Amino acid sequence: MDQSNGSSSRVQVDEERATERTPLLPHARSPTNAPSQDDPPLPPIEPTVLRLLSDSILDVSLSEAWCPRELPSEDIKTAFMLAVLLRLNVLINEAANSGLYRAGDLSQQLSEELNLASKLRNVEHAIDEIWDSYKRRRPSSAELEDVLWTAFPLKEETRLKTLRVIDLLGGMYAPKHILAERFVYVSLLRTWKRGRAKRDRKPGVLAYISYLLDLVCAPRVLHLLDLFLQIAFMLGLVSYVLQPMDEPAESTLTLSPTLREILLTIYSYSQVLQPWRLTTVPFILTALAFTSSFPTIPHPDGIAYGVLLLALIVHLVLLHAPHTPSPVYLFPPPKALPLATLVWHGISKVYLPVLLFFFPAVLFAFYLLSISLLDDLPGYLWTVGTATAVDPAPMETRTAFLILLTVIFVLLIITALLLVLTYPTLSSNPPPATWDRFSLSIGLEARRAFVDVVKTYNPPSDYFPPPFNLASILFYDLPVFLLSRVRWHDRAEQWYRTRTILWKMLVQPVILVFGVFFAWGYFS
Repeated sequence: MDQSNGSSSRVQVDEERATERTPLLPHARSPTNAPSQDDPPLPPIEPTVLRLLSDSILDVSLSEAWCPRELPSEDIKTAFMLAVLLRLNVLINEAANSGLYRAGDLSQQLSEELNLASKLRNVEHAIDEIWDSYKRRRPSSAELEDVLWTAFPLKEETRLKTLRVIDLLGGMYAPKHILAERFVYVSLLRTWKRGRAKRDRKPGVLAYISYLLDLVCAPRVLHLLDLFLQIAFMLGLVSYVLQPMDEPAESTLTLSPTLREILLTIYSYSQVLQPWRLTTVPFILTALAFTSSFPTIPHPDGIAYGVLLLALIVHLVLLHAPHTPSPVYLFPPPKALPLATLVWHGISKVYLPVLLFFFPAVLFAFYLLSISLLDDLPGYLWTVGTATAVDPAPMETRTAFLILLTVIFVLLIITALLLVLTYPTLSSNPPPATWDRFSLSIGLEARRAFVDVVKTYNPPSDYFPPPFNLASILFYDLPVFLLSRVRWHDRAEQWYRTRTILWKMLVQPVILVFGVFFAWGYFS
């Protein structure tokens, strides 16, 4: 197989003119071997990954040795092979970077390092072969969706936990040339705007109405609802910090939470119960502020009120980060995401490490300066015979501590400037892809962010935006957890219908209202 095209040439692709109507590849074939509901259950991923990881199969490129033959179609087979190899790639990279392979003896450690490096090269070569072979088949839109979105069970005993190729493409170890393929981006853009295309649609009026409803409930509409709810929460929080309730005149009376505070607390806890991400931090602060003040509410003279102000500041800053939900995703991804990623990388890779590096010295210098400015020194700083409780610190001491704090700030700024000078800047020769106009690494990270937002909201029926997720936790997640604990996996899998019914009752009617804003794009 020809491997002449390097990774750099694979990444430099032209997405600037790609739209949801752009064909994925020329002369694409229509799906002929699409899986149906009558197909047998798909094989689990984990047993095959463990076999390959334990060296029971020496050559991973020989897919006939480990890929099941009873898969429904060639697209599902490609999806299974890519999911296994991408998962194996993640495990090997994590083992190599975390040092789990290290043995006590130096020679054994070197041997393990060479073994892992050899495995990694074989896995990457096998992924390249499978992907290049798949591209030569010129897949259609539906076939590529089968490869990206087919969910395989992770383990044999339960099929509730699944793994898809799209889940692995958003990770830091995903192959760069697959992530930067133009037709992969176009497929994701179609899914983002219209959802996955339905196959074998049943005839009849009710079936057509159900199809139109699912079409309106696209991932980007669900994201808009999620963003609207979060902005409404922030407006409620702004209203609270601008107009807090006055303390009662009588000390025997207490402030009771009103409907505004109750809704803010419920929404904060519903966000805390979501899978962990960076945007969870301000909701944790908000929930702690209201909970610590119960049965009263935070007031301007208390610490909890200051925590609410900090949470509001963090909320406003994180709205500009490439995390969901964010107004960044309301704009064309190739234009908005690279800029948001560049700014966020500058903060997280340059300023935040410098701030953490000098944080102990800054904190101690602030403390010394504040102590020196007091008229009454704390009791634990008294020196018997040389100072009294009312002796302030000498002016020379105050000046010295102020100079110390100034020096630390100067060092912080100089260090940040040095890192900025070494940070990737705009290239003198603009790259051909809009994604990569800042740098190749920024473009790849922006693509990962787009993959993450599409897989978060697709399929829409699997995502309950807060606070609707509280109903999902109560009526689906908790019963499924209890059934799984007692080994009733079959009943736990049947309980999935409850989740779909809940989504159609609670979330879908609200999404239809927001879907009107995008209706012009569905039928044009």
